[in-house]
Amino acid sequence: MVDIKIPINKTSSINKIDSNSKQSVNFAAKFPAIVAVLLMSGIIPIMALFLIAVVPASALVDTSGMDVVYSDSFDNEANWNKGGGWQFITNGSTPNLWGTGNIAYINAGDGKYNKPQTLKTVSNIDLSEYKTVLLQFNTDVSCVKRVNQRSYVIVTNETGYSYYVWSKCKSSYDGIVQIDISKLVAGNKSISLTFQYQSNKKNSNCWWEVDDVMVFGNKSDVAPWSTLYLDASSYTVDENAGTLTFNILRGGDTTGTVGVNYTTDNSTAQPGVNYGILGDPDEYTRTVSFAPGVTSQPVTIPILADGVVTPDLTFNVSLDTPTGNAALADPNIAKVTIQDMDTYTTLAVLQFDSATYSVAEDGGHVTLNVTRTVNINGTVTVSYSTANGTALAGVNFGTAGDGSDVTDTLTFNSGDTTKQITIPILPDGVYTPDLSFTVELSGNSSNSNLEAPSTATVTITNVDPYVINLEQGWNLISFPVVNTTLKASDLAGTGVYIVASYNKDTGDYDAYNTVSSPSEYDITMSTDIGYFVYCTAETSISVYGPSPSDRSISINPGWNLIGWSSFTSSTAKAVCAQPSLTGVQIIAKYNLTTGDYDAFAEGSSPDEYDFTVHDGAGYFLYTTSAAPQMLYYEVI
Repeated sequence: MVDIKIPINKTSSINKIDSNSKQSVNFAAKFPAIVAVLLMSGIIPIMALFLIAVVPASALVDTSGMDVVYSDSFDNEANWNKGGGWQFITNGSTPNLWGTGNIAYINAGDGKYNKPQTLKTVSNIDLSEYKTVLLQFNTDVSCVKRVNQRSYVIVTNETGYSYYVWSKCKSSYDGIVQIDISKLVAGNKSISLTFQYQSNKKNSNCWWEVDDVMVFGNKSDVAPWSTLYLDASSYTVDENAGTLTFNILRGGDTTGTVGVNYTTDNSTAQPGVNYGILGDPDEYTRTVSFAPGVTSQPVTIPILADGVVTPDLTFNVSLDTPTGNAALADPNIAKVTIQDMDTYTTLAVLQFDSATYSVAEDGGHVTLNVTRTVNINGTVTVSYSTANGTALAGVNFGTAGDGSDVTDTLTFNSGDTTKQITIPILPDGVYTPDLSFTVELSGNSSNSNLEAPSTATVTITNVDPYVINLEQGWNLISFPVVNTTLKASDLAGTGVYIVASYNKDTGDYDAYNTVSSPSEYDITMSTDIGYFVYCTAETSISVYGPSPSDRSISINPGWNLIGWSSFTSSTAKAVCAQPSLTGVQIIAKYNLTTGDYDAFAEGSSPDEYDFTVHDGAGYFLYTTSAAPQMLYYEVI
């Protein structure tokens, strides 16, 4: 339904030619009982009554000297937006139709009852050059007593305000309607017309027909106009100033008395809290009057100090509803900024006592401390929430299986200086690099301030062993975790029978038999080095140690047996192309199935010979460089 607004200071003189009327009738005075029923039922807004007057036929204004600003006889449907049951039909195609050519027609029997049906002009009508404006149309309304039928004509001005300028409810009418709408829309650059029909019952004996809609304008009687506007499009005021004062200015003609309303509109600032009347949530609205010759009127709006540290707050003030011979000009809307004058010196300061925390994977939980300083009086609250990093909620921390962030609110009572956040840590039973997540403070109460560190990083250190799965026979392995104490003899009883390390000086292997070799043949196994191990059956070995970081290994001329000390995989081609390696490189992996090697030679092997280089495996790397070089695992 169209939003109908009827300001109390807007009136219009409405003339109606009724073929059955011979005298002037004031509808509200003549039929007070009917008026009361209409008002209580909501059929028409209260101010619509003051817009309707019936006069004799002799009072019809002579429009011969006026401009025809708009004329439509419903011969072109494209000129209108039709809703519901409205039709454009030719006279004579249906009984009881009248008029010439096409007419606009709607019947209460079309099944659209109890729903407002609208017929609205598509193109806006320009009245900017006219002081006197008449709306005229030919109409026939038929209604029976048992049907609650409502026929309205609505005019909408350029500001979006709509006015009921004519109505028929529970009654019939046949004739020409002429309405003076000058006070509503004169001087507007664009207006629209709406014919709205509603019936509470289906009844084919009830209809509304409209034809020959015309808008007349008269330029010859245009009187000088005043323009009303603000002295600026924005204002700034200190929170402690008490009031904001600005001026409404008057331009153009100043001979008569004019007026205008100004109204606030909240944004981040709120009425009754930051401006207006303390405790009153309604917007601040006042009316300003200009006597003849007056060109400026000061306006004052109360500004309220809230005593709370906030960002600068804003609201808007706008002019509306000019009265007298006046119209609005730009700027008629201004943004008001209230500068916050409160300081942080009296506020509590909340923060973590450290930006980083560490907990072992099997530690059960991690505890973070939030401290309160500067002001420990009164109650202060702050919320916290976790955010996934490499550690995931529901997998590595929080509640098992629940992937939601861990959130809660801390309350500091008066005198409290520390509150703790406890977050469960979940062991996953699988070796992973150290994982991390963050915890952030937010939503602190207005009597507090967050300071760094307000976000903390929690690192979960791995406690699970690194597991290497071994096949029966020879395996070329390495381990990426940092362990400086592992010996070949430690693998006795695991199914590993022989451990062999490559001796670059001899080009052969130093071997240790876990069953029979003497202790002096034992081999200390190191991160970054590859080893051959022989197993009598499928088995696995577990190696404990922290995750590697920034690992590198020296590559000597000729062949080198290396491990892959990174949890990030690479390719043979990428390893050979590492900038730190000069000369030509060849990298080879052991093929358990063939008992031989798959090799990739830099600069000569096709791409299909490339293969993945990953943790847990060992590789032979050959370089033609005559000098030692460095292989950096983390940059590949």
